[in-house]
Amino acid sequence: SVARRARAVAVADQRRAAKREEATTRKAVAVLQGAARAAASRRTAAGRRALRDDRYAAEAAFEAAALELERLAAERERAEEKARLAKEQAARDAERARAKAAADERAARARRRAAAAKIQSVARGRQLRVWMAWEAARQAEEAANAEAENDLAWRAWAASTVQAWYRGLVRDQGEANEEAWREWAAASIQTWYREKLAIWNVELANAIWQRQRDAEVETSRRRADADAAAAAAADDTRDWVASLAHDAARPAARPRGAKAPPIRPESDDESVAPDADIDDFDEDDADDVAKLFTFVRHGRKDKLKTFCQNGFDTNLRNAHGHTLAMCAAQNNQKGVLKVLYKYGVEINEQDYKGNTALHYAQQYGYTALAEYMIAKLGADERVVNRNGATCWISVDETG
Repeated sequence: SVARRARAVAVADQRRAAKREEATTRKAVAVLQGAARAAASRRTAAGRRALRDDRYAAEAAFEAAALELERLAAERERAEEKARLAKEQAARDAERARAKAAADERAARARRRAAAAKIQSVARGRQLRVWMAWEAARQAEEAANAEAENDLAWRAWAASTVQAWYRGLVRDQGEANEEAWREWAAASIQTWYREKLAIWNVELANAIWQRQRDAEVETSRRRADADAAAAAAADDTRDWVASLAHDAARPAARPRGAKAPPIRPESDDESVAPDADIDDFDEDDADDVAKLFTFVRHGRKDKLKTFCQNGFDTNLRNAHGHTLAMCAAQNNQKGVLKVLYKYGVEINEQDYKGNTALHYAQQYGYTALAEYMIAKLGADERVVNRNGATCWISVDETG
């Protein structure tokens, strides 16, 4: 825009200078023509004097016109120079703007690449640490023995290699040196190949372990659900048998055609004294923990509230590393989450995969529950799991 305004000003100055020059020229020509006509009409001495005076006046006018033309030419040159300078300045400004835009774009691309590389590095580092911990727990004793034997073997091999190389170097400098360098190159290539093979094996083992672990978690969860259902069926059966025994032990027989009185369900009122299960609850007993998680899974807020009033840990975990809040989110138990939140549950606790209760609510399709947890229970939607995914990115999308 600056360059266009400068060019417009320069063109306007050139047009005004050309018009002034043309007017001055016409004026000088008219003066000369008038002088010529006056000279032709005068034949007398007075006419010749007048002609001489007119010629002098015409010459003076012509000189003035020439000076005016020179001044106008100088002004036009200054206008052209000003326009040229303005055009060059505009070109320089445009070039600086393009260079700045290109530098900003390169910096933005570099920042995006750095952020992506950092996220990928963190994800790979977490996967490698998990696999290394599992492998170390399984092969601790074997690794110690193998490391000692391997260390001795490598020392013996290194000593023999150095001695052989030194003897060969002393015996024949040229040929032995070339042979040693060939051996060193071969050993380097073999070492590089072993490292690549080891990395590939680590990644393959990590993927296999991850699939096996996911299958084991899913199998354990299904087994726990089946056990809970069997326990509930057994409780119902015991209640039914007890009611039958109670009816059989009554002294008075019911009249024929009379209906049996309904069986009263067990009272779950909070005013009743705590259950014996609560008094005997042991956080280290897997059966007691499974029973408590069954209450959460089936929405038994009354039982859970009684446990909370007795001061047990609301952040208790089961054998799969899941908290009570995660179990409630997996089963869309909003009321249970309210009770746990009231008694101080840590809603943003993570399991061994890095998932929170909010991750599981979204993963199981309970979007309304997830939004409620964010709005009312303090769930943090920015927490990422081991794969670097938030609750709004499903497990399938993160691989």
